[in-house]
Amino acid sequence: MISGRIDELEHQIELTRRALDQTLSDLQRRLSPRYQLQSAWDSTRKSAMRAYRRSARWAGCHPLLVLGMGATVSIGVYLFIRGREK
Repeated sequence: MISGRIDELEHQIELTRRALDQTLSDLQRRLSPRYQLQSAWDSTRKSAMRAYRRSARWAGCHPLLVLGMGATVSIGVYLFIRGREK
């Protein structure tokens, strides 16, 4: 009876050790410079995609404003180039 209890405790200790080893491995991986860089890159990429989608949605809802801004920029570039030619 006692040996069965001891075996069970040893088994639980082994499971706990394995879980701790896995946790330490995960922490080492997450703290590595490569993981940190990849995580920062992924976060930046996701933020940029959200901003792009918001901008595209806004442009789709306001096509005349977008056309006006495009015309304004085009005229500005034209005048700038024309002024440099003189």
